[in-house]
Amino acid sequence: MIVHELLRKIARYYIDKYFSWLFSGDFRPDTYAVYEILECRAKVEFTRALPYTIMNTIVAPASLVGLLLHEGFGTVFSEECKLNRIFSKKIQVDDREITINGWPDYYDGDKVIELKFTTHPVKEPEPRHVQQVRMYMWLTECKKGYLLYVTPKKVYEFEITQPMTESEIVDLIKNWTSPRDPAECQQCQFKNICPYSRADVRERREEPKTEQVA
Repeated sequence: MIVHELLRKIARYYIDKYFSWLFSGDFRPDTYAVYEILECRAKVEFTRALPYTIMNTIVAPASLVGLLLHEGFGTVFSEECKLNRIFSKKIQVDDREITINGWPDYYDGDKVIELKFTTHPVKEPEPRHVQQVRMYMWLTECKKGYLLYVTPKKVYEFEITQPMTESEIVDLIKNWTSPRDPAECQQCQFKNICPYSRADVRERREEPKTEQVA
């Protein structure tokens, strides 16, 4: 099937560009990506231990559309984004030195833009997405940030005006819970094996009622 060939090529490209560090195991316990810090801690640990589970997200049609959209966006704006790179900063959390890495979808030295794909109308941006833009603003020292939601019918734009502060990031790491938000569990691929899962994954069975005979 031609789809096998296409998915294999897309997966190889996706992994080589974004996750080569994860598959090689070349990462340190005190080094995290922005998106990891904003996720459930248990999910991060599962993914680091089982990197090939990332493949499950690649084959989902919505993920494919989002991936290709991001790559097209980066290609179109490649001239403006000559400075595009992985940004890194170190912070002190108690007695640990934590390194945070981030790669904004768009960075031109003046502003950062984060692109999201969804099939649903957007009334308000997701708090986690806002946090992501604010962390990129902190990493890049940009004063302007934008969150764009692309849907089949409309593009929604939200301006983010406040970079995240270092104290906020320290607080996120100190209070890194599993999950960050109970809503994460429902879509998580580890929900059936995770001891912290709050998703109702067990089939509910109603006990049969017995009739009382007078």
